[in-house]
Amino acid sequence: MPALKPQASYDDFARLDIRIGKVVDVQPFPRARNPSYKVGVEIGADRIMWSSAQITNYAPAALLGSLGLQEPFSNPSWFLFPTAIRASASGFAAACAKVGATFGTFLVPQLQETWGLTGVLALMAFVSVGGLVTTAAFAYSVDKEDELEESETVKGAHQPA
Repeated sequence: MPALKPQASYDDFARLDIRIGKVVDVQPFPRARNPSYKVGVEIGADRIMWSSAQITNYAPAALLGSLGLQEPFSNPSWFLFPTAIRASASGFAAACAKVGATFGTFLVPQLQETWGLTGVLALMAFVSVGGLVTTAAFAYSVDKEDELEESETVKGAHQPA
C-alpha cells in the first residue's frame, strides 16, 4: 500500500475558490452520449458557468433554483484545448490505446521469444518515435486553425454550445 500523502492544511483549503452556485437555466442536451441536461449555474456577478448533468430523472423546472458548490476553473478546457483537439484527439488516442493493448497482449510474448527483450524494446522505441512524429505533424496543422477557434470561443465562452 502506498504511503499516505501529507494532510492538507486549512491554508491549502482556503486558497480554493469554492462558491455556492444557483441553477438558473436547464436545457436539453441532445448531442450528449448519455441523456443529459445543459445546466447554467450562476456563480456571482452576472457570471454563468455551463455544465452538463446526467440527472434527467428530474424535470428541468425542478432543478431551477437549486443550490450547489461550484469551483470555477482557473483554466477551463475550452481555453486550454480548442474544440477540434478535444473532439478528435481523445477518440483517436482511445482507439490507438485499445489497438495497442490488443496487439500487445498477443504479439509481445511471441516477439520476445523471437527477437529477445532488446528487440522488443527497440520496436517499442520505434513506435514511440512514430507517435512523436505524428503528434508533431498534427500540432502544426492545429496551430493554423487556432485563430479561428479562439475567436469563436471568446464570443460564446459562457454560453452553451
